[in-house]
Amino acid sequence: VATFGVVCGLVFFMIRVNAWEIGLIEVVAIIYFIGYALDYSLHIAFKYCSDDAMVQEKPEPFKNKKSVVRFQRTAFALKSMGSAVMGSAATTAGSSFFLVFCSLTFFTKLGAMCLTVTLLSVIIALGPLPAALMAFGPVRPGCRCCRRNHAAEGSAPKAAPRE
Repeated sequence: VATFGVVCGLVFFMIRVNAWEIGLIEVVAIIYFIGYALDYSLHIAFKYCSDDAMVQEKPEPFKNKKSVVRFQRTAFALKSMGSAVMGSAATTAGSSFFLVFCSLTFFTKLGAMCLTVTLLSVIIALGPLPAALMAFGPVRPGCRCCRRNHAAEGSAPKAAPRE
């Protein structure tokens, strides 16, 4: 959802704000920036899933156990990755800023799009994403499909037989 929001913001910036026609440069840039738009949100979500998040002390004001877990995981993700995300965004935005003033249209458009994606990505990764994780985030993240099957059998996963 975060990536979709960033890509929609980029397309809005290209079509409405700058009134660019969609050409080869813009299509390639959109495809390229889809992966880049995912980066900051993925880092926050990955740390949310970390088992280290549950080592912190539990906050008192929450009545619901799920809310406590979600808060702990979100706070851990923001404390451990927030500064790295901000630092990365600052260096990327700083370098993109200078491309905006180039005389070649290709570099001007590339710089403007990179700057836009960076700003939108960091805003979404540090704003709505943590809010969504605290409201709807999984309490026990990870793939439990294997755990259920093996827990029912009472054994650990076994290696596949060799042929």
